[in-house]
Amino acid sequence: MHYDATARLKRCLRSPPGLLKPSATIDLVHLLSGVRPVIRTEIQTPYNADDVTRWLSRLGCYTCLDNEGFIVVALKPGLCRRVLAIDRDPSEHTKAFGLALGYPNCCVRAAARVGEASIDAWAAQMASRAYVGSFKAIDPSGYLAGKSAISHVPCSPRCQQSLTMARQAVHGPFGECLHRKARQNLVRSGVRV
Repeated sequence: MHYDATARLKRCLRSPPGLLKPSATIDLVHLLSGVRPVIRTEIQTPYNADDVTRWLSRLGCYTCLDNEGFIVVALKPGLCRRVLAIDRDPSEHTKAFGLALGYPNCCVRAAARVGEASIDAWAAQMASRAYVGSFKAIDPSGYLAGKSAISHVPCSPRCQQSLTMARQAVHGPFGECLHRKARQNLVRSGVRV
């Protein structure tokens, strides 16, 4: 990516217009760094859909918005529509959705075993577990506040694929846009920034 474009994107990521939840920053860092192909996040309410899509288009993103305040963002327009269709499917779609979002296969399988209805409880349970050494980088407890390096629930406190994702986000071109707390946790845990 050209330096000027990267610098412009970093400025946009550092000063989002308050339209997206704090957790969206890590999702956007993953997307723009190529760690994941597509993201889904929630828009802050009240919101103006035009403001959200205009800001994201300045980042070079395509969007699809549903009527519940969720937005799918990708660098390819067809991918947005496909992922939104999976998310709207009334049948069990946890595995297909997780794979489409680019989460590690092991974590997607674990989420599918838990089921979509129980993911929040499972996330709380996983956040209460001990993450040791470099695996502190995948502790999901800071995600909602935007203070994490991953945006999914890891299958275990020692998930190598999740740790790889965290490292890619930190070492990628937009790693410095991560919340200060996420970067500090990664430095303390041995993940070199």
